Amino acid sequence: INEIDINDDSVVLIGGASLYKQFYNDCNYAFITKIDAEDVTPDVYFPNLDKEKNWEIVTTIEKSVSQNGIKYEILLYKNNKEV
Repeated sequence: INEIDINDDSVVLIGGASLYKQFYNDCNYAFITKIDAEDVTPDVYFPNLDKEKNWEIVTTIEKSVSQNGIKYEILLYKNNKEV
């Protein structure tokens, strides 16, 4: 996380699906929470950055199990897009 250059001009995009779809390729970093649960059926998915050529995992911030027993991990991705 220390590698991120946060300054007064930084913008944090926290959602809705249509905003993610419009702007995720313009972002420099993405904090992504992945859950490992078969009984969870979301109605919206964020693009899989593992399959995007410009995105790479910088670090795993947290890997744990929730109080409900759901395994999850929080990953920091970096967009290596050409400017």
